[in-house]
Amino acid sequence: MSVVIAFPSRSALVSRPKEPGLPWPALWLRRLRDRRALAMLDADQIRDAGVDPLALREEVLKPFWRA
Repeated sequence: MSVVIAFPSRSALVSRPKEPGLPWPALWLRRLRDRRALAMLDADQIRDAGVDPLALREEVLKPFWRA
């Protein structure tokens, strides 16, 4: 019996920009700014937006290079 272990390709591990014309630094800067803005929301704003606080926290804690 043989065991096959599949490893993801390097391209699968690197997040690709969703917009083909947007250069990497601009995409990363936008993610950084968006996540900082999300981090500044207070409890009332989070509740008004209908966002799960745990999902918001996960998004805010992601590094800028991860989609």
